Amino acid sequence: MTNQFIQEAQRSGYSLTYDGREIALAATQERTWGSAGFTAELEVLEGDAVVGYITPYTDDEHGAVSERRFGQVAPAVFRTLEDALREILR
Repeated sequence: MTNQFIQEAQRSGYSLTYDGREIALAATQERTWGSAGFTAELEVLEGDAVVGYITPYTDDEHGAVSERRFGQVAPAVFRTLEDALREILR
């Protein structure tokens, strides 16, 4: 997941089928938590429900955290969208 991919998904959205589930990525409001200041760049949606967030890390790595754990744990860092979705949807 490069910054270029994140920026394109923020502008245009991104949809895919992952493990038989219809998933969409969309820009999110600058949602931040805690003194560490983790900021969500993308919402991960299943239907109308937000199931997780993608957070910034480096140019080619980004964090992933489920919606229920956002604000409770630091996002795990991944290079691929597939690995990030695996973390969020587990």
